[in-house]
Amino acid sequence: MSNKISNLMAIYLLWVFVTAIAWFAGIFDLTNASAHSYLEIARLIPIYLLDGLLIGSVAGTGQAFILHRFTPQASRWFWATTLGYMLAFPVSLILTVLIPAIAFPLHGEKFLPFAGPSTMTIYLTNSLFWGAFIIGVAQWQVLKQIVQKPNAKKAALWILSSWLGCGLGIFIRGWLWNVHLAGLDRVMIGIVIGMMTGLALLTLLKQSDSA
Repeated sequence: MSNKISNLMAIYLLWVFVTAIAWFAGIFDLTNASAHSYLEIARLIPIYLLDGLLIGSVAGTGQAFILHRFTPQASRWFWATTLGYMLAFPVSLILTVLIPAIAFPLHGEKFLPFAGPSTMTIYLTNSLFWGAFIIGVAQWQVLKQIVQKPNAKKAALWILSSWLGCGLGIFIRGWLWNVHLAGLDRVMIGIVIGMMTGLALLTLLKQSDSA
């Protein structure tokens, strides 16, 4: 019994570690991005895509290594995670801009110009949250083949753990920035996501063992 608990704890800690390292692999500080025009937004899309590729590929590699002991399809986890991050990051950016772009004109106000100078600035601090659910959706396509009796409840557990983990990580990252620990900002997002998805993973695997 103690050996099983030790193994689960080791899996959990390793999961958190590789997820944190993955977020450290990102080379752009997207949580501090801002834009003054739609043209600047368009220029940010490939940057978001590249950062998603970097973080997703590192997370996918490390997490697939951990899952290798549970399934022979662990290599599919790498591709699902990489693709999920690559899609989630630019979709998050687009959703962050789309919401005020629709809301402002409805209230008779102008939003961003296409390319010209503007006094309007959109801050993208929390932008990564809006599309983070895509990561969980992509990963679930593989995870549902590992867990016993996959259903909507288990899918929701996984997707929400990834989505809310990203949101909570961004919130804590903002607090760390205010207390001048900004060097840990991206790593903190990865740690929180790793903690929440790691707990969800162990819950799903435990249910599979007892099924």
